[in-house]
Amino acid sequence: MPEAPDLEAYAAYLAPRLLGRRVVEAKAIIPPVVKAGRELLPSLRGRELSGIARQGKHLRLVLEGDMVVAIHPMLSGRFHLVPAQEPRRPRTVFALGLDDGMELRLWDQGLTSRIYVAQGEGGLAKALPPRADAGPDALSLELTSQRLWERLRGHRGHIKSLIVSEKLVSGIGNAYADEVLFAAGINPFRPAAEMGLGEAERLLQAMRQVLREGTQEVLAMMERHGLPDEEYRGHMKVHRRGGQPCPRCGANIVDVVKGGRVTSYCPSCQQ
Repeated sequence: MPEAPDLEAYAAYLAPRLLGRRVVEAKAIIPPVVKAGRELLPSLRGRELSGIARQGKHLRLVLEGDMVVAIHPMLSGRFHLVPAQEPRRPRTVFALGLDDGMELRLWDQGLTSRIYVAQGEGGLAKALPPRADAGPDALSLELTSQRLWERLRGHRGHIKSLIVSEKLVSGIGNAYADEVLFAAGINPFRPAAEMGLGEAERLLQAMRQVLREGTQEVLAMMERHGLPDEEYRGHMKVHRRGGQPCPRCGANIVDVVKGGRVTSYCPSCQQ
């Protein structure tokens, strides 16, 4: 699943290629993926793209006239920017044709993506209401170590499960949760409520460092190799590196599979 660094990189990669372009067609090729505002798609034609940014795990496109398209790729959605005349791959679910002859497409083998089209931020908030139990964005400057610690103390369960559930912070999934916890030196199976203020500070700094560095790495790969069918993960230090030496202490990294999810960590230096 694309996580915060992937979506930040998508936005940075697409911005110079999309902003200022006008829409010539907005098409839901597999209509059920548009969960709200499908009737608004024809009205996007002729509008200029004025903004693109990550919002949680959504990629948000802003168009002239305060129209908004929010796209959640979910597990298997992937963005492609290709010439419009290029044949669409099977299971291309959405296409945004542009006046320079290019087309932004969302391809989704699993058909799990969700798209919301709305008029203005108010309309988007109605179409896509925030989860009542969702945590603040992991990269929010308003998130402090004190606030993070208070949230940790209010939740049961292991720290990784809490991060991935997005009840602690939003925007981090399975892969980057492993990387953040490794950078912070925290065992993923540590009970969240037992962590102290100092550990909350380490966790906060690790989140900011890992997510920002991850964004830079993924963006560089996009610029060199284009938009991927699978997320760029070659820069990761522990995720799915089971059996390899820990880059910090040399002990073997361990992969634990539970519920279809891989958790990777160093049992020696993550306490």
